[in-house]
Amino acid sequence: ASELAAICDPAWAGVPRLEAIAYCQGFLTGFGQYHALLYPQGGPARPLFCVPVPGPSVAQSGIAFAAWSRENPQYGSEPALDGLLRWAQASFPCPASPPSRSSRRTR
Repeated sequence: ASELAAICDPAWAGVPRLEAIAYCQGFLTGFGQYHALLYPQGGPARPLFCVPVPGPSVAQSGIAFAAWSRENPQYGSEPALDGLLRWAQASFPCPASPPSRSSRRTR
């Protein structure tokens, strides 16, 4: 996770910076698209996180993930996808779902 965060918010300039931005944005885009495919709107499964509409840009998300990673170094050794999911859940929690009809008692 810390390596992806460093790529999303690198300290260098020039061509390496442009390559890092492209890698970060591609990684985040793939992550977001995969989540959307697994948890389509109105689907049977509750999504893992809920990005508002309109949501942040991919660039803003990369910078925010890098900042979150600096503030949460305890997750730095986790796989990049795990850290990214932790950030997304912390940044975009889903609203509480209402109780299902099957859990309500009839009077």
